[in-house]
Amino acid sequence: MPNCSFHNMPIIWWLSTKCSLKKNCTPLFVAWSINTYLNRDLLQLGLNASPKVIRNLWIMMAHLNGQLLNATTIGNSLGVTTPTVKRYIDFLEDAFLLKSLHPFHWNISKRLVKTPRVFLTDTGILHHLLGVNDFVSLSGNPIIGSSWESFVFYQLLFYFITHPKSLSAKLTSKTKGDINTSKYHQVLV
Repeated sequence: MPNCSFHNMPIIWWLSTKCSLKKNCTPLFVAWSINTYLNRDLLQLGLNASPKVIRNLWIMMAHLNGQLLNATTIGNSLGVTTPTVKRYIDFLEDAFLLKSLHPFHWNISKRLVKTPRVFLTDTGILHHLLGVNDFVSLSGNPIIGSSWESFVFYQLLFYFITHPKSLSAKLTSKTKGDINTSKYHQVLV
């Protein structure tokens, strides 16, 4: 861990206080937690991949936040096969680091875009992976739209998971009938 102690108190304690060192050490703390997650936690969860490859994949996912996923292009960039990329992405989803939003459509006989959109679950990690350290650098960055979209997506996801009856009421009132909301809940979750 970086040398960011404050009178031998835990780093979480002084991050929550108004310490003058907070601005200097917060990026170091996020970097340390990302390294710990990549080098220790994911391996303990059962991911059999190089932490360097997963870090590069995570950075690529940060650049593709809110966009359509093209696993072939990512696989070519990482030097791994497309099924391997999909397996890594599934693992990162199971570890709650990513969320794929698959399109939902009624008519399956027509050819529609079925590629999922990928969102990082934590906008703080998203900003750190992209090198955005403050609001000024975020406001001039093209990622601001997808960052906001990711934040709103997770707020809505959290709301509909914690209030499933409100989703049912909104769907029923718009169609003036009863709809099987398990399909919608499956898409959101």
